[in-house]
Amino acid sequence: MCIRDRYQRRVRGKSTAHMIPRSLLTAASPTSPSMSGKKLKVQTSPRKQSTLQLLAFSDELLASILRKSSGKGLPFAIVVICRHIWRLCRDSTYKTVWKGLCRRMSETWAVPSHLLDRMMVHAAARAGGWRSLCYEKDAYDPRHFKLPDDAPTDWPTGRWYPLSPSEEAGLFDAVFEQTGAPKASGRYCRDEPLSVFFLLDGSGSMTPCFRGIKRFIRNMVQRLRPECVTEASRQSTMCFMQYNDYKVRNELARLPGQDQDVLNVPIRSEQLDQAIASWDDIQKLGGTTRTIHAVESAQRAFHAAPCDNNKLIVLISDGVTDDWSDSITELLKIEAADEKAHLLVVGVAACSYYEDEFPTLDTLKLLGKEKENSLFMLSRDNESTRSHQLSSITPG
Repeated sequence: MCIRDRYQRRVRGKSTAHMIPRSLLTAASPTSPSMSGKKLKVQTSPRKQSTLQLLAFSDELLASILRKSSGKGLPFAIVVICRHIWRLCRDSTYKTVWKGLCRRMSETWAVPSHLLDRMMVHAAARAGGWRSLCYEKDAYDPRHFKLPDDAPTDWPTGRWYPLSPSEEAGLFDAVFEQTGAPKASGRYCRDEPLSVFFLLDGSGSMTPCFRGIKRFIRNMVQRLRPECVTEASRQSTMCFMQYNDYKVRNELARLPGQDQDVLNVPIRSEQLDQAIASWDDIQKLGGTTRTIHAVESAQRAFHAAPCDNNKLIVLISDGVTDDWSDSITELLKIEAADEKAHLLVVGVAACSYYEDEFPTLDTLKLLGKEKENSLFMLSRDNESTRSHQLSSITPG
């Protein structure tokens, strides 16, 4: 039986002092040598090895040991263990520790998926390491009343936005890596043309996050427009439609210099340059939500796009609509009909004054098995109660 199993057994009504090896009670003393060096090294000494075995104890058993034991060296052994853990947390080279903390800081709102994993990898690379990413995530946590001094001036207000700047760019890189995009759009992208179709829910329930979502779409488009012009980037296009219950509005239609409405605008064009320059002029439609007619409009734009392009449909909504199931089903049919097509549903549960939540579980069921990469939650408003457990964590 391993030491963890032997010492984690619960003993009811009996003293546990007799179960503790003598080496644990007298393992450490004030004369023990202190730790040195930049990295934590595995101790091979039996005395120190027995001290480290305390890490395998459950909280209940460890508390019982402290109550029952009369060994004078045990409190010092606990101090040594704390020093081990402290040095471990201070050393940014321990990727496992900091990567795990980054995941724990995100698991209250995110849907676990390969897309999330790749976003975190790209974000850590941009931030300068996992420890730096932890610090950045903590700095942008909404429990702080003030944003960092170097935060973008147009950073979304309120507590709903869950990403840090490195994570935002990392998400774009992960999406383009998954779908294929012009090579310069991301470090790991294949050099392939991409057509993107944005469907934005512009109903009244999206009011708290509408400005932030507009910014998110603009930044994603700009990430798709590499400074280095390639043949793939020349062939890439985008479509941007906003919808509510009675209308689907093409936000790129009738741009200056055009004689007729266009569904798909080349990402390397003066028309899109002008659209980005006047991006703040896009107004929310308001009203209630009907998604299925937006899906039908997206299907027309989908068929009008260059047939050889990879295609990415991005639906951004709070899911507060009666036709959500039918809409997701139709989008899946569009995706299944073209092997180069990809679907990404971005869930935004920001309708705080409607007391509604994004239907995460229902959406995952509609998407089907092994399709969790097609859903990304871009909101803290579905945050679980575990957020209270993280409120006191300060990296380092």
